[in-house]
Amino acid sequence: MAKKKRRKLRAIKWGALTWLILLVAFLVFAVVVYRFPMIPKKWKLVPIGVVALITAILAFFSFRKKTKGDKSVVSVINTILAVCLIVVSVLLPGISGKIDDIFEDLPETEDMTVNVYALTTQYKSEHSDVFREKGVSMITDPDLTNYKNRQFITQTSVDQVNQNWAIEQIKTFFATDSLWMNETATVWDAVRALYNADGEALILNETYVSTIEENGWESFTEDTIILKSFTRSDESSRSKMKLDTEEPFAVLIAGSDSRDAALTLNTRTDVDIIAVVNPKKRTILLASLPRDSYIANPALSGGLDKLTHMGNSGIDNATAALSGYFGIELNNYVLVNFNTYEKIINTLGGVDIVNPYEFTAGSYTFRGGNIHLSGDEALAYVRERHSLANGDFDRNEHQVIVLKAIIRKLISAEVIANYSAVLDSLSGTFLTNIATESIYDLAAAQLESMSAWTINSRHLDGSTGSAECASAPGQLLSVVYPDESIRSAISEEIKTILEGGSAGN
Repeated sequence: MAKKKRRKLRAIKWGALTWLILLVAFLVFAVVVYRFPMIPKKWKLVPIGVVALITAILAFFSFRKKTKGDKSVVSVINTILAVCLIVVSVLLPGISGKIDDIFEDLPETEDMTVNVYALTTQYKSEHSDVFREKGVSMITDPDLTNYKNRQFITQTSVDQVNQNWAIEQIKTFFATDSLWMNETATVWDAVRALYNADGEALILNETYVSTIEENGWESFTEDTIILKSFTRSDESSRSKMKLDTEEPFAVLIAGSDSRDAALTLNTRTDVDIIAVVNPKKRTILLASLPRDSYIANPALSGGLDKLTHMGNSGIDNATAALSGYFGIELNNYVLVNFNTYEKIINTLGGVDIVNPYEFTAGSYTFRGGNIHLSGDEALAYVRERHSLANGDFDRNEHQVIVLKAIIRKLISAEVIANYSAVLDSLSGTFLTNIATESIYDLAAAQLESMSAWTINSRHLDGSTGSAECASAPGQLLSVVYPDESIRSAISEEIKTILEGGSAGN
């Protein structure tokens, strides 16, 4: 019986069989490589052609009459090469998947959350004279169910659509046609009414909390509890945009001031940088703006507002505001937040910068000259403004310095050699409306040319002051009045690049 099995095994034409397996592996390899988006098209023909030639040569040796030794050698070679091709065919789609995972999908719905806030029992006990005088209970009931006959506080200046929708949800919750309301004029009046016990529950869009805490009520989150949240979801009309990556384009790089891990399109922005790219001339202009730049807010009938507040109405509102301000077409964006920013830099192993001068930010002291920044150090470096001579303007310069360092690191051999770990670490890092295939096209073009890019920067300077903002009527907020001559110069330079020219020095 054993002899019959050995005779059957010897009868198998192993050379031909292993070559047929190799042929299948090659065909799969050729399709995978040709479809892999990051490899330049002319580069794809080289590995496919080389492997095709080797496969053809092995076919000759696999099917010709040969000695036993030749048969074994060719079979081994066929098998090894087939395994290698299969491994590559499996790995390449995995790399594409990892790259896709870096960029979060745009949400299918636009969600806006309106909360019902009440002051905590602890806050009331620390300010008992106010609440006892108004006859308000000193013990805060954490259950909205028991607030049916209590007074709710609203405002009439902004966000009426979401607020009115929440009011209707509360009425439905209580199964009533009316609520006892204190309608104040502004968000600030509404918050003041809550603290003054002129109502027990404040109805407010949560996007305004950070602005409230920045302008007079620093401990609002600690002082209050959320009785109930109502989230309004609308079908989103947003979709990924395919760029013509051979032509100049502009993209807003926005840094959310949120520390939440999840990225959201409705958020204030601490970083606002317009990147203008001319792929043919290999030039990039980074134009940074102070977060408090006082410009028109499209979502609020063109009323003047802080740039950072534009994102409360969605990142599309921020791009629309900057489009109008500079007289350009700016439709694309890349959004990150504090968590993802720190994660990016740590994943890259830190970045090296030339710091123009020494300064202190919290527990960090950054000496002048060449320094290396970890993720937490870089975050402190780009956020600090209070200890800087020119405040927000110097912070803008620091943001661009670090952004340049990130770009240089991303295209370095060090990162390319460690691409798999880098891609794993960066999963879910960015939120962008740029189609992934456009990003692949840019990467492929860079690999094909391997030429250096010229990266220039411009900063929109101005003067600081106080003004009433469209998103916060009735309150004087710190703003930056941009220098019109600088704005005009930046606008002209952006237009020059978008028309095919190069950035200046």
